[in-house]
Amino acid sequence: MRYLAIDYGSRRTGLALGEDEPGVAVPIAPILGAPWIALERTIRTRRVDAVVLGHPLGPDGQEGSWARRVRDFGRQLEERFGLPVHLSDEHLTSWAVEREMAMRVREAGLAQLRRQRRSGLADSRAAALLLQEFLDGRRRENGARDPVPARENGNRCGDFFDKSFLF
Repeated sequence: MRYLAIDYGSRRTGLALGEDEPGVAVPIAPILGAPWIALERTIRTRRVDAVVLGHPLGPDGQEGSWARRVRDFGRQLEERFGLPVHLSDEHLTSWAVEREMAMRVREAGLAQLRRQRRSGLADSRAAALLLQEFLDGRRRENGARDPVPARENGNRCGDFFDKSFLF
């Protein structure tokens, strides 16, 4: 099954693709601005079977105003495209990506970090992390091991984002 992960935002929407096998999520070009036309094109050309939508629950697990807006966006996705939409808690994915990008500031410089944020690269990386967690969860449910072993401290973000993704 092929999944499209969406990190929905009011200005930028991060996207990632992944499949049950081999079970790896990859960020793709984000959408800047209104998402519907670009989403339709992506879903059609990439032959997407289901959507994983980042659901920004609060640290207490409660749904705030933005999370309700994202849930409504998910309902619209289901209605427009006839695909199943899986809501997945995303409150730590954006933080993990921001942390990873901040660590790279020393290497690349602050100007490059700002360009990546404006371009939506961070949003697509967050979508990829969200989808990777979803795929890993499905693999565990089916009794399979994760394709990428966890580090000793349990954080795989560094392993997943060591490569620069070009769009």
